[in-house]
Amino acid sequence: MRKLIFLCLVFTVITQLFTFKSVCYGQEYVKSLKKITHHEALDYFPTWSPDGKWIAFSTQRAGGNIWKIPSAGGEAIQVTKIRSNHPRWSPDGSYIAFDVGGNKGMIVSSDGGQEIRIIPEVIEFNRGLFLCWNKKGSSIMYSAKGDIWLVELGTGKFGRIFHKEGFEARGLSFSPDEKYITADVGTAGKRKADDNVWLIPVDGGEPIVLTDLPGREGNPVFSPDGTMIAFMGEVSKAVKHIYVMTTDGKKSAKLTDYDGFNANPRWSPDGTKILFASDKAGNPDIWVMELDITRLKNALGIN
Repeated sequence: MRKLIFLCLVFTVITQLFTFKSVCYGQEYVKSLKKITHHEALDYFPTWSPDGKWIAFSTQRAGGNIWKIPSAGGEAIQVTKIRSNHPRWSPDGSYIAFDVGGNKGMIVSSDGGQEIRIIPEVIEFNRGLFLCWNKKGSSIMYSAKGDIWLVELGTGKFGRIFHKEGFEARGLSFSPDEKYITADVGTAGKRKADDNVWLIPVDGGEPIVLTDLPGREGNPVFSPDGTMIAFMGEVSKAVKHIYVMTTDGKKSAKLTDYDGFNANPRWSPDGTKILFASDKAGNPDIWVMELDITRLKNALGIN
């Protein structure tokens, strides 16, 4: 009887959390966990510099803007002086792209200075732009009214690269070869209520829905080698975890063990660590986990 009850409990937990073919649980994939920021203000949406030496992040410090901190920890430095969010480093580390009020796309020197608007005013926006550089640093992808667009920085030319009637795409990320985009996509008009992680071919092919949790999934980002996608999965309104899955969505692993707010994952440039925001210590701060990549890939069936 005890064995039957145990099996029922395990089945219930798994079916409630995931519909993937295989799910791995436990902390055996995490070598270490380190808190990077220590401040009473909210810190979130971290991102690595290309050389791995710095971390830029959104924060409620000084009214809400972009700051950066050495990846080894240390003194945080203010980068933007206007209310800003969702930072992304340029491939050469010279600039940081971000959005302002959800309807202005801008860049600034990674050392701070004058912010420059890069997205045409004629484009209508909502719920953040989620700017994302291409690997050459010549164009930036962004979300506008639920569609995905691309703007050329040298010419200012822009064009739509994804539209799906009745759906809105956010939280964008290119695959390393730029053949695919991963995004959290939900029903138009619903405020992130039913978002799933989608895999979207850049050439216009049919997108693939990779996740289907009872809650929402978001913040997806490819690993630097293109074999995995890290994302946030909402178990309940109060509990969000960091997961990693194969790019076909068939296998996944839960990396966080704290049942609270864990979100905004970002891979380190070498693919061995993941940044994320968590209130594990009582206040949302930036954390970094070092991964046992070999064990994680073995569990996911990645050779």
